[in-house]
Amino acid sequence: MGYIPPNEFIRVAERNGDITELGRQIFDRVCRFVNNEKVVNQGIEFININLSPAQCLDDDLAADLSGIAFKHGVPMNMFDFEITESFIDDHQAIVNQMTRLQASGAELSLDDFGTGTSNIAQLLKLPIHVVKLDMSVVHSYFKGESKLLPDLIQMFR
Repeated sequence: MGYIPPNEFIRVAERNGDITELGRQIFDRVCRFVNNEKVVNQGIEFININLSPAQCLDDDLAADLSGIAFKHGVPMNMFDFEITESFIDDHQAIVNQMTRLQASGAELSLDDFGTGTSNIAQLLKLPIHVVKLDMSVVHSYFKGESKLLPDLIQMFR
């Protein structure tokens, strides 16, 4: 069968309803690696983990991930969970999971900002500490198509 790109098998896992279990298994392996390799001693302060919207709609997400981290002796503040902007629109359940993850000690980031329809009022309701701009926003600035990039950077400081 050969190489299957991550975006393809993740899409299939989401469609089949397997993404939540896949995410748990991957997080378990990451926590095991962090503990076994003592990555903190090697200067690694945190690890970014992308979450799919389907995972965030699972009511047990925060408790499951916290339990896995605890099992391996890894503090949740080692993790920065990322969700894309396009999936937070009108999804209070996702915001609730983000709040629970933050309460467990994890950091939260909003990825691909500029691709969805979020507004500043929505962003203020999110328990995020980092906003990552989508590459299309950056590219449009450097192509001379938009002058918003410096203002966005200043706004999010």
